[in-house]
Amino acid sequence: MTAIVPEKIHLPKHGTSPSEKGSILPVKFAVLELADTTDTNDTCAFDLGRAGITKLWGISGYVHTTTDDVMTAEEPTTSVTGTILSIVIGGTAVYNKKRTYVLWGD
Repeated sequence: MTAIVPEKIHLPKHGTSPSEKGSILPVKFAVLELADTTDTNDTCAFDLGRAGITKLWGISGYVHTTTDDVMTAEEPTTSVTGTILSIVIGGTAVYNKKRTYVLWGD
């Protein structure tokens, strides 16, 4: 198991998203891109405070099956301690593939 540092972190300007009842809720996003050397069971830590997220609502994970092209869903195992999100790379024996994670919360 190797500790991976995100290759790129995208922090879009905080926008809004309509809720089911039609009101507007503030939603904060972060997109983490991990290098193409990432393997199943590697770990990555991210400080949610960098994205202004104090409460994580969800995470979606993806693996690039073709370099910088086709991505398929790959859900990670996660835990949060304080503001640090720990991600254990999911998948079944997928090695040396770029991973992308989309985080959202408030």
